[in-house]
Amino acid sequence: MQTCTDKTSNTVSGTRAGTAAPEVSVIIPLFNKAGFIRRALDSVLAQTHADFEVIVVDDGSQDDGPHLVNSCIDERIRLVRQENAGPGAARNKGTHMSRAALVTYLDADDEWMPHFLERSVRTLNENPDCDFVASGYYIGPHKAERGRQLTGHGIPAGPWRMPLDVSNEQLSYALGVFHACSTVYRRWVVEKYGGFYSKNRCNYGEDVYLWLQMLFSHKCYRIEEPLAWYHCEASELGLSSARKSFPIEPSLIDVEPLYRNCPSAYRPLLDRWLGIHARRAVHLSIETAEMDKAKQLLRTFPQIKRWKWEYLKIRIKMHFPWLIPVARSATAGVGRLKSLAASILRRSNDE
Repeated sequence: MQTCTDKTSNTVSGTRAGTAAPEVSVIIPLFNKAGFIRRALDSVLAQTHADFEVIVVDDGSQDDGPHLVNSCIDERIRLVRQENAGPGAARNKGTHMSRAALVTYLDADDEWMPHFLERSVRTLNENPDCDFVASGYYIGPHKAERGRQLTGHGIPAGPWRMPLDVSNEQLSYALGVFHACSTVYRRWVVEKYGGFYSKNRCNYGEDVYLWLQMLFSHKCYRIEEPLAWYHCEASELGLSSARKSFPIEPSLIDVEPLYRNCPSAYRPLLDRWLGIHARRAVHLSIETAEMDKAKQLLRTFPQIKRWKWEYLKIRIKMHFPWLIPVARSATAGVGRLKSLAASILRRSNDE
């Protein structure tokens, strides 16, 4: 397996350059991930599809990450530097410098399975009507699978576009088709929407903003098999991080471009999705004791009140926040009882 070994500097500046364009451009935003960047790069260099370029965009790192990138002996790897502007701006800079018609993104603390690029590129070549391909992926140290879970919620593998008669369950899980480490796009689609959200150095939900516009406007191909590995234990930005507070995502603040870019037939679905997503954000805000944020979301998205039972739960949690840990403990206890009952039932059947 090919891996990084020491070499001289490969820092570059400028925009698209070089000779023949590769088939796919791999863009890695880098910010203080010296402990993980070599693993990410090794997983790229181990790909069975070798016609790629790698653009690592250092977003103002203060550790040895950029030096480790420069130490890799492979002419396909380029290091680009910028002042800290956030992960969206870093991905967008890499997209601007890319030379391939296909682009994909890999966070510096995640990795790919060896066939990720081969399967993804072949799928897009064989399905010209699909504008991006998304594979399943592993999550965390225990490698929980995300692909089959989506299938179980009514989102099939293969060519897929959001149906107009989608159920709330499908709508709730549909955005899970995407992930920062498991999706390959036709570059023109990313550029059509201006790339990832980058205002105010946004570092939370900047990817969701782009994906939401693609979700209602484009056909995709979904590969159920996990071909990437999301190391949530190494993330400092997502819901699984140690953050004690989460800002309101741009998709719940800067909504006008979302409606403008959404086909008219799909705007009622966008309205429903925003209501579902805002409802989740309200629950999260209450559980982090940010009541003002929860109230702001309720004012901005009155459609939350359509789900009467969910809205009732929100009101109870807001008025009696001390009930939250009690309810969580009770839910965990019920789960343990169900697991115990299932275990006893399996044993009795075996006997």
